[in-house]
Amino acid sequence: MRLPLGFVEVIGFGLTGPPNVALARAEKIQADYPEPMGLAADIIGVVVGHALLRCGDLAGAIGRLRESRAGLHGQANAGGFLVFCQLYLTQALAASGDLPAARQALADLEQFSEPTATLLEPDLHLARAALAAREGAVTEALAITGQVAATAAGGGYEILALHAMVRLGDPSPATRLSELASRSSRARLAAAQADALAAGDAERLGGLCEEWLRAGDRLAAADVAAQAAIVLRGQKRDGTAAHWAARADDLARSCGGAWSPVLAAAARPLALSAREREVVTLAAHGLANRAIADRLGLSVRTVEGHLYRIRRKLGANDRTGLAALIGEG
Repeated sequence: MRLPLGFVEVIGFGLTGPPNVALARAEKIQADYPEPMGLAADIIGVVVGHALLRCGDLAGAIGRLRESRAGLHGQANAGGFLVFCQLYLTQALAASGDLPAARQALADLEQFSEPTATLLEPDLHLARAALAAREGAVTEALAITGQVAATAAGGGYEILALHAMVRLGDPSPATRLSELASRSSRARLAAAQADALAAGDAERLGGLCEEWLRAGDRLAAADVAAQAAIVLRGQKRDGTAAHWAARADDLARSCGGAWSPVLAAAARPLALSAREREVVTLAAHGLANRAIADRLGLSVRTVEGHLYRIRRKLGANDRTGLAALIGEG
């Protein structure tokens, strides 16, 4: 039982933090099995891949999880661990920005009928939220993560979901995170990030970038650096904003390539509202006006109005031009 119980411990630290402790536990498990074979080797790969994901090492996580997935297929008694593996792989691919691979991974995940899949409903919804955000539907992603937080109240998944909302640019979980701050390092740092974001405190956001790095989460550090850049641009402090945008880009690259709505906004500062960014990103991914309207809960006329104003603002004549300007398509 040492291996599955160790896996549960790693999951717990991954949810509540600090992520570097989750990775240390995973590496200890790996060291305890110097020459694993068969199912044990693949389970260890899932454990380590999960810890790497929580630390923001997306390239490392994707590599280990893909290797384990290949080994787990067809093995007896591997069904539950295969669900874990596919779940974390979906999240890692969405965070890396690989949209086609993330879509396929989620489609494969939703085919599983293992009992384990029911136990992992919060993580499954978070994977769907990550994919929605990657597609440009940030409002949808926030609705999903908010529902996860509501149904997982008081647990580690609530903290993870509320932090995901803050990373998407929504400071509204600040009060609830403050109530949870004493429970874990992730809740404490996420509460401080939400407060700083609500107050437009770029200096505090910059300090939190370093705190997330010390906790071992490069992806969270990249997001908060991007948020500092966005706040500074809004305050017309363009020189300092450029510094934090570059810092966010460096951290995203250190993850093996990362994508998030705030990273995209920091990298390509455009005179667009949050809603306009949603509309233009979905349009760049090939959605028709009706599909965009359905996805965002808007009328077709409202979507048409948004696209007209966006083209006027950015000087683009068609969707191809808009996709090039925002780096999508």
